[in-house]
Amino acid sequence: MKFETIFNAQGDNLAEKLTEEELGKISASVHQGYKDDRTSRRGWEAQNAEGLKLALQLKENKSFPWENSANVKVPLVAMSCVQYNARAYSALIGNDDLVKPVNGGEEAFRVTKQTSNYIRHEMEDWEQNHDQMLIMQALTGCPVKKTHKGYENVKSEVILPDRIVVNYFSGNKPERLTHRIYYSENEVKELQLSGFFRECELMAVNPESTPTTDVSDKAHGEVKTANPEGHEILEIHCLWDLDGDGLKEPYIIHIDDDSGKILRISTRWESIRMAKKGKMIEGYDAGLQKAGYKVCKITPEVFFTKYEFIPSPDGSWYGIGFGSLLGPINKAVDSLLNQLIDAGTLATVSGGLLARNVRISGGKVGIIPGKWKRTEANAQDLAKGVFPWPTKEPSSVLFALMQFLMQMGERLGSVTEAMTGQNPGQNQAATTTMAVLEQGSQVHNSIYKRTFRAMTNEMRLIYKFLAEENREVYNIEPKDIMLTADPTVMSQSQRIAKVQALKEAAAMQPNLYGFESIKKIESMWLEALQIAGGNELLAESQPAGGDPKMAIEQEKLKLDQFRAQQDSQIQEARVKLESLNTISNTEKRLAEIDKINSEIDQGEAKALIEKRGADLENIKQQAESILKVYSAASDDRAQKQDMMNQTQEQDMMSQAQAAIDQGADPEAVSQRMSELGGPNGVDIKNSMK
Repeated sequence: MKFETIFNAQGDNLAEKLTEEELGKISASVHQGYKDDRTSRRGWEAQNAEGLKLALQLKENKSFPWENSANVKVPLVAMSCVQYNARAYSALIGNDDLVKPVNGGEEAFRVTKQTSNYIRHEMEDWEQNHDQMLIMQALTGCPVKKTHKGYENVKSEVILPDRIVVNYFSGNKPERLTHRIYYSENEVKELQLSGFFRECELMAVNPESTPTTDVSDKAHGEVKTANPEGHEILEIHCLWDLDGDGLKEPYIIHIDDDSGKILRISTRWESIRMAKKGKMIEGYDAGLQKAGYKVCKITPEVFFTKYEFIPSPDGSWYGIGFGSLLGPINKAVDSLLNQLIDAGTLATVSGGLLARNVRISGGKVGIIPGKWKRTEANAQDLAKGVFPWPTKEPSSVLFALMQFLMQMGERLGSVTEAMTGQNPGQNQAATTTMAVLEQGSQVHNSIYKRTFRAMTNEMRLIYKFLAEENREVYNIEPKDIMLTADPTVMSQSQRIAKVQALKEAAAMQPNLYGFESIKKIESMWLEALQIAGGNELLAESQPAGGDPKMAIEQEKLKLDQFRAQQDSQIQEARVKLESLNTISNTEKRLAEIDKINSEIDQGEAKALIEKRGADLENIKQQAESILKVYSAASDDRAQKQDMMNQTQEQDMMSQAQAAIDQGADPEAVSQRMSELGGPNGVDIKNSMK
């Protein structure tokens, strides 16, 4: 079959265009590949079944050490799965809007809002399926969600891990993935009549049992699977060279597992690339193919999203869940607990041996509370003839070992008292409790990030199908949307704390934030508090006062104006210094200066700042003139200070000369004036001569 024919038949059932011989060759190879995949994962199937037993608390018959001995199952695996589900559910899908744009913009937010509404309200049981998936993720480690276009809307369904078959050693990019789908006889007939499946005779059989289905049947008290006779149809997503050019193309092949008959072959092409001598062209063109261009790459369309819990250390496609991680510990804890119960039973219930001479009437020997039995033996013979079984109290060593294993399991599963809402210490500080919660959440941090990436891929798959149906409404690219959830925040307390820190930062540096940013922070705050419809309380537009940045600048201007007014008042006070020119006494003059400075610092200026003025607009108009006056006054002040220093020097020199004239020793006068801080640069002794 030519590639051009295949390309033009996209959407059709290509099996209708092939002969039975060609279909037989394809089926033989593809069906055998599926069987090989099943064989490669037998060990995983058994391990997965054991984990399911622990999660379902499945009790089995136990006859050792005696019939109906203790057989208690500790729900360690179940508790870990439930706790993970509770935290992940609220962290990942707790917001009203599931998705948001990678880059902001009114149109982008409209599109993502529309997408979120569609997923929550139009997609049937999406949230319920996702809830179930989170439980399965924690238990099995690798559940899968299948996203595709249904008859009426887009569907994204969770699939049990045992229904998805991948070669165990294929890694994260398998060439073949099989979805095992059970169809009733009537459902197959409907698909044939609709043209989806080709017409061919099939024999209805009971579906094949697996370790997982066996566990499920036992849990529900069934001997075999409850499904009626029908058909196990294999939906195989694989690569196959249908046109014979040596390059495998991606197809979906539906095969009846029992008969091996192919029911449908369809393309699953995302994009096509052609090349000629290194020149690449996106898309397919028959004319280019005739001109020598060859199809060099076909990107397959993806329908499945794997929600991996923990990657397998051996590189397998199948992840690891609590069923594998905690299974051995859970079984050991169960064994120890049952041994302790059996030991307590032996220590509580008497039993032993009776000698031949001890004869007790009344039938079977046993202990009946409040009842006495007669015996033909005397007290001495009874004491000698009764030998109780040697028993001990339950071992404290076994109890300590059980506690140790429980603690190890709880640490791995993060099922601590604090994480389950219990208070580990009655007097423990709130900050300490928060620290314990934060430490416990770190165990699941990487798991949440893997889940976040997988969920983002699922959202983009859903959006892709929506855009294919209505490109006018969904007019951005799938890569431009992402989850609203924060993969680093796993609890409401963490979410509130982060938003609170952002609010405080905005309050401390308001000049860095505008109206839209502040509004967004408030929206995040309301979402963190989980207040339904809280965003409706926020204003749609900027307040009448204008931009907060402008308001801040205005406040700064007002402060500068008040400082200028303060300086003006200081200058007025400095003018009073001029009156000191007529004062001859130096000490009096200095005291007056100190007084004036004190009045300036503590009086008028401070009061003026506290008042901040009544008429801001008038102050603004006078600011420049005041500053000019202040500058001139400052120069005048310097001149006045020089004059005052000269006057002070002259006064001190006059006083010194008068003392010498009255008979004082010039050296003594000079020494005294130096001690008092005489005029700078003046030799008083020589100048007096």
